[in-house]
Amino acid sequence: MKKIGIIGCGNMGEAILKGIVSEKLFSHKRISVSDADSTKLDRIKKVYNVNATFNNSLVAKTCNIIIIAVKPQDMGELLAGISEYLNDKKLLVSIAAGITTKKINEFIGRDIPVARAMPNMPALINMGFSALSFSKSVDKGLAKSVVSIFGCIGDVVEVDEKDLDTITAISGSGPAYFFYLIEMLIKSGVKLGLKKEVAERAAIKTALGSAELLSKFGEDAGRLRKKVTSEGGTTEAAFKAFKKSKLGPAIQKGIKAARDRSKELSGG
Repeated sequence: MKKIGIIGCGNMGEAILKGIVSEKLFSHKRISVSDADSTKLDRIKKVYNVNATFNNSLVAKTCNIIIIAVKPQDMGELLAGISEYLNDKKLLVSIAAGITTKKINEFIGRDIPVARAMPNMPALINMGFSALSFSKSVDKGLAKSVVSIFGCIGDVVEVDEKDLDTITAISGSGPAYFFYLIEMLIKSGVKLGLKKEVAERAAIKTALGSAELLSKFGEDAGRLRKKVTSEGGTTEAAFKAFKKSKLGPAIQKGIKAARDRSKELSGG
């Protein structure tokens, strides 16, 4: 019988826990979590009715699937502390950006089955996008369970580990790009005379509607953009200004910089 453990109950760790509990993917008795914050653990236990402990090793010892949801800089010490409880019958799942499977195995001191996951911030409202990669030794049944786990917080795609740096730049960092665009829309609206609350509502609702339209309309982003852009109209005027400012190449350059930084952090 599969048991799942989550080590680290920050925003993403709790989002994963919430998704699992909401979808009833595992019974409460088969879910264990650990965290260093006693107040947080008390709340987690009360809200989700799962096993909660300070003891990371206990989670690693008793669970088949162990999700590590801590900051990348804390991974080395944590993995060294639980390494004796990890073996080829279990699956370690890391959501730490930039920490490769090779590095994880170095921290542990031997090769074990590892999955890497790159979820993003909208997972907090079950609308995330998660990319998963699995090492060759991962049991198919456990891998299927991990896909189901991350499916509880949004859409899931399986990729080669080498593609996770690009995924990080697109979907991991992506919410910040959209927040920035909405921020600029709001600032522009206010600067041109709109009340802030009106500009905020216009920008946010337009973003939501556009994303939903793109998701359901069955056409790619470029074609939909052209449908909005009438010749000689207001949208075309905006895009002429964007083109003159080299907005498109600037965005592509920024995403490449994010990808390159991810590769640097992972030692690639």
